[in-house]
Amino acid sequence: MTPSEERAIMQKALDHYGKKVQVIVCIEELAELIHELTKYLRGEPSLLHLTEEAADVSIVLDEIIECFHIRPGVESFRRTKLKRLLERIDNEELHGAMLVLDAENHAALHAGLDYQVKNHHPRRQGGQR
Repeated sequence: MTPSEERAIMQKALDHYGKKVQVIVCIEELAELIHELTKYLRGEPSLLHLTEEAADVSIVLDEIIECFHIRPGVESFRRTKLKRLLERIDNEELHGAMLVLDAENHAALHAGLDYQVKNHHPRRQGGQR
């Protein structure tokens, strides 16, 4: 099925059922996906049911986007939010790498201080021992 055929079916559903019913259906489908996800978290996963509910949500979200004529805004926010997500991940990875380095430096510093304290010899004049 082509994207234009999919859009035609969604428009037909909107015309047939109306905006209010499509909003209610969207809420119901989101709840069903939430239910499947909680079953997964409880250790009772069904990939078949999860896949089916994800497909339903995908369809109703597309219907809502078309219904409210918000596709350009959704696409813009999507790009912005994905960029922000990537920046956050990169920052966390960098920060995490810095924490590892700080921990290693901290351990090395303490090891060096311990060595210096244990092997400390007062310096003689002229910098010699």
